[in-house]
Amino acid sequence: MAAIAGASVFSFCLCDGVGQSFNGEIAADVISTCISEFLFTDWPTAESTGNCLREAGWLGRRLVERFPIPSDTPAMLKSALESKRQLGSETTLVAGRLVVEPGGQIKYVFTSLGDSRLLWREDDTPVRRLQTDTNQRWSTHRGIIGAPELHFQSGSASRELKLRCYTDGLSCLDSAALDFEREIPPSDIREISQQPDSDDIAWLEILVRHQPTFEG
Repeated sequence: MAAIAGASVFSFCLCDGVGQSFNGEIAADVISTCISEFLFTDWPTAESTGNCLREAGWLGRRLVERFPIPSDTPAMLKSALESKRQLGSETTLVAGRLVVEPGGQIKYVFTSLGDSRLLWREDDTPVRRLQTDTNQRWSTHRGIIGAPELHFQSGSASRELKLRCYTDGLSCLDSAALDFEREIPPSDIREISQQPDSDDIAWLEILVRHQPTFEG
């Protein structure tokens, strides 16, 4: 995960490397850095998004090409890894940009690829969530897989914006995560991470609240 915080702007990108690809952590590290920096700079457009993804792909491909396979790796396994290398490293992602305007309005834009979750609530409205798709991901070699483009959803809140993002390894918390009045104890997340069949997990929770000032 990567995040950047400024005086009135916050951007983030939470990724989950695909285990069946060539070292999914490469794609996760590259795209999380590129997307968070891109979203911190400005609101996304089709042109700027395309430029960001092309830059990430260029860097990702070179890292994949240069990633060493240990010399003592069995021949059959090495052959399988080299085949995966040709297809690239892959990751899912959820990302966003939050901006507090001078008047206190909180504007946002979110995006996702894959099955990581992003839920949010504007002020006192019902909790919303981005759609997930297990067939979607980003590849260093093939770009976006399972979708025509990176789709962004935008909106605003007048007083408070709260969001929760987490990887599919925490899917057992889906029902609890929808209840924004309920805190998810860190101990619950640690317990899940320590289970023998636990997948890579990550949890991010953000609260932005406008505190009006009064003069008199």
